[in-house]
Amino acid sequence: MERDGIEEDVRILCEMDRYDPSARTLTWTEPEAYPYRRQIAHWTEYFATPARNGGLSDSYTNNFPFEPLVGNLPPPEALLWSALSLITLAS
Repeated sequence: MERDGIEEDVRILCEMDRYDPSARTLTWTEPEAYPYRRQIAHWTEYFATPARNGGLSDSYTNNFPFEPLVGNLPPPEALLWSALSLITLAS
């Protein structure tokens, strides 16, 4: 059965020691490396792309980090809602 062959291949791959202690390197097989590369590409795109916000002028992060020297200021709405939430928590 094909599944038995796949399970045997996986067992053999898991038992192999591909770590080289002198170089401190772990060699991945192509089936292991492929999903890793996909994850790296996915997360790189995720963190490099501004959040989609329905066409609003501010991003989801409201120009974080705060840095007035380069024009990254919180919008007035963020300050308003922050103040209102603190008042609500204090009462």
